[in-house]
Amino acid sequence: MSFDFDAYLAQIGPSHTWSVQHLQGGLVNLTVRAVKISSSEDGIKKGLFNDRESLILKFAPPYVAALGESAPFSQTRQTVEANALSLFSPPSGPLFSLPLNSSVLVPKLIHYDPENHVLILEDLGNLLTLSEYLTPFSEKYRHSRYDIGLCRQIGLRLGQFLADLHSRSTLDSLTPETVLGFENPSMIEIVREAAVLPIAKYLQMFEIQEAEQLAEVVAEDFELSFPDAEKSFTVGDLWTGGILISGTKMNSTFSGEGQVETKVNGNEANIGVIDWEFAGPGAGVYGDMAQLFAHLHLHLLAAEQGSLLHEITKVLIEAIADSYHERSRLKRAIWIVADLAPDEKLSASKAPQGSSSAARILRSAFILHGREIINNAIERDWSAFYEKSGTGEDENVLVRSMVQTGAWYLRAAKETVEQFVSDENWRHLCSAKEGSIMMRLLTGLK
Repeated sequence: MSFDFDAYLAQIGPSHTWSVQHLQGGLVNLTVRAVKISSSEDGIKKGLFNDRESLILKFAPPYVAALGESAPFSQTRQTVEANALSLFSPPSGPLFSLPLNSSVLVPKLIHYDPENHVLILEDLGNLLTLSEYLTPFSEKYRHSRYDIGLCRQIGLRLGQFLADLHSRSTLDSLTPETVLGFENPSMIEIVREAAVLPIAKYLQMFEIQEAEQLAEVVAEDFELSFPDAEKSFTVGDLWTGGILISGTKMNSTFSGEGQVETKVNGNEANIGVIDWEFAGPGAGVYGDMAQLFAHLHLHLLAAEQGSLLHEITKVLIEAIADSYHERSRLKRAIWIVADLAPDEKLSASKAPQGSSSAARILRSAFILHGREIINNAIERDWSAFYEKSGTGEDENVLVRSMVQTGAWYLRAAKETVEQFVSDENWRHLCSAKEGSIMMRLLTGLK
């Protein structure tokens, strides 16, 4: 199913003419940017979009757009996104001040047409997705040493925004009627089919030992029901493709070595969080953050050791982890293990009690992190990160390493919560290089 965006815009905003550009990267919807070309005199005065030079339009077909009719998907997802974005709408949206505290952008909802399944959103500009930014040799961006400071700034602000979003007080600020607007039962089956059931097959593809047992760990965790007290308001599908950044501004001069010279423009980098169609009460640190860090972990594994890109990616991960954990600690998140004084530093991490909420949440975070590493190692295109030999060998080595890392997390989660937080396993988690990324996020251990 295609959608005629030109005809749609002509129908609802006949006072303006637009140039429509299809945007890449969307999986479940068809998304375009509409740039205003001209306006009639009447349109300039009182046209529907007279104050907008560009718009983002999203059409939701009754299936996953990237897969076609063989993958049906309820269009309720668009109502969910409209409801989520309305929470941030000034001045009456209950969450409108939340992004302002960390200078993060959430696109404004301009128009929702449920009959035609179209959302019209604020255009945040020609920003890079975090996936694009963290990819080498991108046609859209060239990295420099300035990006190290940029990533630290981005990470600190993004970590604060996500910790505030996941704070229990955020979910508690929503009325029961508002929360009902995020119900979409079809999402559970979509995630089960797309992210849980393939795990055994993916592990077997790379001859991972105990593939069936590890896949069972994933399946059992997915079916767990967490109490409301352990839930947060979430993006629901948080990954590097759903985060936009401005990057540093590049000039047109080259150094003697032929490298592009880049300069930060002196302004604060823009950060945007988009694609809220899976939003609602759900898993915060053990959902949103575990998934986002799986994608970031994959980028770190893919970047060449010792390269500038590897350093940039590592700085970004550490800044998000430190900011998110510290902000969550100050807000007394239920999963925080150690409650330290403001000037106290964590020298060793003590395991939570096996019967505690923290133990369950941290184990689930490990499992989802491993699950999403495995899925996206295989399903995302990592070809930009390796030299193509023509045999596919380089790709196979990289993806195998990624899948093995995902399997490490599933093994580390053990078969039960009690085994996960046992003294022996916890010491292993605190010392293992593979687990350092998630342990920094979850425990503050550096």
